[in-house]
Amino acid sequence: MLERIGNLWDFHQRGAWIAIATNCVVKQSGDNVMGAGLAKQAADRFPDFPRAVGDHVASGNTTSMAWPKGRLLAIPTKSHWRNPSSLSVIEQSILTARPLLEAYNISTLYCPRFGCGLGQLNWDEVRSVIAPLVDDRFVFVSPPPRG
Repeated sequence: MLERIGNLWDFHQRGAWIAIATNCVVKQSGDNVMGAGLAKQAADRFPDFPRAVGDHVASGNTTSMAWPKGRLLAIPTKSHWRNPSSLSVIEQSILTARPLLEAYNISTLYCPRFGCGLGQLNWDEVRSVIAPLVDDRFVFVSPPPRG
């Protein structure tokens, strides 16, 4: 597990895959709820992405999902968008993301600090849960300090 400071979209612009923290709620339109944070940024950049994640969730999957069209990996961090993130959901999502790295030949996945920010979790606690589950293909990116 590696950690860096930077902007996930900068890595994406250079051709890398990035992970997007998602939830398991589908709107009546069929789109996954992506109204804030990194998920909203992804939805704004890729208008088809919320429907792809919505279809995945609506078919009964609450697991991670690769979207090759945009080089995005949807990683659920919470069951409902209104709730805080859950360590158990993050743990399960990491476990289901690992085979996707193999299947899509992803050598490096740039990730946000899952569950921190809008998810209301502490990074030290999240890191302690996921560190045994990930390898150096997972790069966790935190934004530069504001100043």
